[in-house]
Amino acid sequence: MTSFIHALKSTDNFTHNDPVTGRFSIRLLQSVEQADMIAGWVNQPYARFWNMGGFSKSQVLSYYQTMQNEPDKAVFIGFCDDQPAFLAEIYDPLTDSLSDHYRAEKGDCGMHLLVAPPVLRRGGFTLAVMRSLLHFIFSEAEIRRIVVEPDIRNHKIHRLNCLVGFTHIKPVQLPDKMAYLGLCRREDFFQSLDVIRPAKGPLYSCEQTAHLSPCYWEKANRHLLRKMIAELSHEEVLQPQQLNARMFQITAGETLRYEFAARRLMVDHWLIDGRSLKRLVRSDQNEWLAEGGPDALEFLIAIGDQLDIGCDDFPLYLEEISSTLYSACYKLSSGNRSAEDLCHAEYQDSEAAMSEGHPVFIANNGRIGFNTADYLAYAPETARSLPMTWLAVSRSRAVFSSFTSLTYKQLIEQELDAALLNRWRDYLVMLELEPDDYYFMPVHPWQWQNKIAITFAAEVAQRHLVWLGEGDDIYRPQQSIRTFFNITAPHKHYVKTALSILNMGFMRGLSPEYMSVTPAINEWLVDLLGTDAILNEAGFTILREVAAIGYQNPVYSKKISGSTGYGKMLAALWRESPQQYLKPGERLMTMAALLHQDADGKALTGRLIAASGQSVEGWICSYLKAYYVPLIHCFYHYDLAFMPHGENLIMVMRDCRIERMLMKDIGEEIGLMNSTLAVPEEISRISYKLDEALKRDHIFTDVFDGFFRHLSAVLDDQGLMKEQEFWALVAEFTKTYQMAYPHNADKYQRYDLFRPVMTRNCFNRLQLRNNRQMLDLLDPQKSFRFGTPMVNPLAQFA
Repeated sequence: MTSFIHALKSTDNFTHNDPVTGRFSIRLLQSVEQADMIAGWVNQPYARFWNMGGFSKSQVLSYYQTMQNEPDKAVFIGFCDDQPAFLAEIYDPLTDSLSDHYRAEKGDCGMHLLVAPPVLRRGGFTLAVMRSLLHFIFSEAEIRRIVVEPDIRNHKIHRLNCLVGFTHIKPVQLPDKMAYLGLCRREDFFQSLDVIRPAKGPLYSCEQTAHLSPCYWEKANRHLLRKMIAELSHEEVLQPQQLNARMFQITAGETLRYEFAARRLMVDHWLIDGRSLKRLVRSDQNEWLAEGGPDALEFLIAIGDQLDIGCDDFPLYLEEISSTLYSACYKLSSGNRSAEDLCHAEYQDSEAAMSEGHPVFIANNGRIGFNTADYLAYAPETARSLPMTWLAVSRSRAVFSSFTSLTYKQLIEQELDAALLNRWRDYLVMLELEPDDYYFMPVHPWQWQNKIAITFAAEVAQRHLVWLGEGDDIYRPQQSIRTFFNITAPHKHYVKTALSILNMGFMRGLSPEYMSVTPAINEWLVDLLGTDAILNEAGFTILREVAAIGYQNPVYSKKISGSTGYGKMLAALWRESPQQYLKPGERLMTMAALLHQDADGKALTGRLIAASGQSVEGWICSYLKAYYVPLIHCFYHYDLAFMPHGENLIMVMRDCRIERMLMKDIGEEIGLMNSTLAVPEEISRISYKLDEALKRDHIFTDVFDGFFRHLSAVLDDQGLMKEQEFWALVAEFTKTYQMAYPHNADKYQRYDLFRPVMTRNCFNRLQLRNNRQMLDLLDPQKSFRFGTPMVNPLAQFA
């Protein structure tokens, strides 16, 4: 007898409690007692795929008595709250003809399931049955995979199989049916249990605004106003007056004033104590009296004359601030996990827990276009899971691009279950369309409902676009809001979609023209950097954007849509999952986590350092080796610039120590600055000429000012490391790199990181000047806003 069959037969009344459905128990079928009942089940209309329709009680009895006596088969009956609920057949594929159709392995277990007719219909009951049965089968340690072969017409069971971790590999012709061969590995099943399916139906108003309480509103305003004063002072929009050694004030208009305690750090960073913020109002007697809590919207209106923003744009900016406050209140109300907890959190849990957003931009969660239900469904901080909407897009309108080693067929068969693919192909045939004339393409659900179905109505009516429905896999939105991580199958690709909402100075669309060359850009870059000894030593890895589809709607051609978002409404990108780069014992965390502070003001960086067992200096050195050295090497050796903010890098951690970095967002954001490198014509847009002074500013602006300014402040404020010590380490790593690789000495002088001053690049002033399109992407230089030069923190170490 097969050992796992014997072990399962020997199990005495296995039980499993489902928190919603009830208590399940499974035991060996006693044929004589239950043949009559099972004969009733197999003759139900819904049981037609069981292929026992018309069987009498005696035939059922004979069939299952024979099966129970076979050494490589077993039959079990399952109960829910002591009521008969399902029948399960278990068999060994190694001794079954099914092994003719796939490579059966030791540890494979075959399974058939028949659910009893419902006494009362209960949503999710069959799914609960399947989970209980798989718990039972996998309770036998020898079993590593479960094999199923559902009828190719049984679409309902195909979807349920996918929900518990099965992947349908291919169709197979069996003696009694055409079926799909499906496999579920042990780890896939247990991974599926962590996937929370999105709730169906409306999200009601009480949930949409429950977090807008006076308490959370006051805290959110205090936090945002602290950031607003700090960043606008950094950009010289505001000039706080010093009252004494630690107290400052800002007068806004004639009747409003704020006092606060602050320290001015290097790179002209204002480290403000948010608890000290005090709102003062001028009384009729001309006295300044403390009154009410911080009010970010009121403050902005009061300083409106100091902001370079048009009258027509100001209300929209205020709406973005309101939306940012709305989001902050939600984060506060949802528990705001402690730094200690996040220190050991799973990747997607830490991704959703990030509370700050971009450290420089004040209005960083505008998301103009979302309503309150959209926010709860799609904002990354709500940690809601959702399936992608899929369209069939006409190949006459769409361009598919990919790495040379990857075809469309290979990609789509990796990403979609075989049963789902064939169902969608059959649907196109039913519409009298040729499936091979279309690409299958993921679309953000909001984008389909609010833009494509309406704005592209002509394309839908003419069947250039065909709605297919939801995919099987469940995704989680990332901090960038339009990129999704597959939580059903984490090894599968990220999906990045066009999303026509206004967020942080841009409509978040995707350009079909850019998408057509994005894989080629990635492939060229990987070839360029792949053998670089310095990057390989640091473990610096590019997350490759391997494929894309861009849809060109002739109605919104460049001539008509110009630089508006209408030409960027329908495109999708597939990026590698970071999971494949993990070694045993490693985990992932966004680099944005290094700036995160919990509700009690404790920094996640501090908890990571404490848990690592390293000294603060040793930990920061590991970070600089993984992040800073690769960036300055790419800058000096290749004239290559990334967009290296916290959300664009993923840290690979071991025991809370930083091992190496994964870099993402390549195709849209890398640039070769005044480079002599030969670049293929199709990707020539990444190579551009600019003023030498602007090229010199790249590390200063994007690394020193954009990230190190904030990180050094966190370290100093938390008592972990004085800012002077942090910048000394940065200087040391810069010198060590430059001395080790003297062949770029001319560039070290031309783009001197130790020069006395650095440029003050003012990004909030950019957003205020044009909050609909912050930069002219065709000529970004003309958009920049600069303040007076700042003292370079490395100059003292020259």
